[in-house]
Amino acid sequence: MDAGNAEQLRRRLDLLLSGTASSARLEMVEQQVLDHLTQYTRTGPAEALGSLVPDLAEVHALAARRHPLAVHRTLSTAITMLTLLVADAHMKRGLVDDARRWYRTALLSARDGDDPLLAALVLAQQTMLAYYYETPEQTIRLARRARELAADTVCDAAALAAAAEARALGKLGDARGVHHALADARRLTDRLAELRANDDPHAAYRFNHGRLALYTSGALSNLGDVAHAHEAQDQALHAYATDPRLVIDPALIRLDRAFVEATAGDPAGGADLAVVTLTELQPAHRTAVVLIRARDVVTAAEALPGMRRNAVPAVRQLRELTTV
Repeated sequence: MDAGNAEQLRRRLDLLLSGTASSARLEMVEQQVLDHLTQYTRTGPAEALGSLVPDLAEVHALAARRHPLAVHRTLSTAITMLTLLVADAHMKRGLVDDARRWYRTALLSARDGDDPLLAALVLAQQTMLAYYYETPEQTIRLARRARELAADTVCDAAALAAAAEARALGKLGDARGVHHALADARRLTDRLAELRANDDPHAAYRFNHGRLALYTSGALSNLGDVAHAHEAQDQALHAYATDPRLVIDPALIRLDRAFVEATAGDPAGGADLAVVTLTELQPAHRTAVVLIRARDVVTAAEALPGMRRNAVPAVRQLRELTTV
């Protein structure tokens, strides 16, 4: 029996033995979700999809049966969490239409479980799709919808939404709005840190001070606040240095710094930093969102007064690296 047939047999046996959603089976589902959340931020999106889809298929097969309401909600939560990771993986790879469809499925699942905080999390996570591939205005709308659903609850969704709003407002040059949204994000992140002790701070969907520094870096870089952007970038890189398996967020932070250098009048320095950042990344982590931020460095450099196209070799090299 080859490996593919053996795996199909194992899944059929698993479903047969699961018969009903026993407490032991639900514990296994919840552990599967927890494992994916822990591994996701340390794995390339293509590899993550390879392990997510089979487990999601198993949970879907289990959820298709009739269950008591409490069990149904537990399974809806599991499906939401996994489909949201699938959406994020597609987003990072630049598969925008696929990502949009998976975000929609995640939102339907959250609503099926009648969980407004979970729906808020879906909308908050979807702000990344809007930020990288759509418009600041769409990002802000999603962030504010998420914050409305979260209401006064201290949760990851509310903190992420506030930070996402700040980063998008930075693109619009709204300094007052940026600082107001960042203050909200900081207040919520401080409260979340107080409420948690032993959680993995870098698990997917966890909003911590490192991620806040990442979003602060983006917001202030977009705003052109060079000194404070550098401070946020130092904080963010220090926070991520504890786990060398975390590579995409630190790369985005360094690209923020490259963007600031370029906008501040040092196109060669900014482009050099961006080139080094890209070339040091393994191909699995050189995702579409990373390339988009690197292209921002090219755009900023070429927009400088008196800057002629191809005048700076490092900018030319960066443009070539980011051309797909």
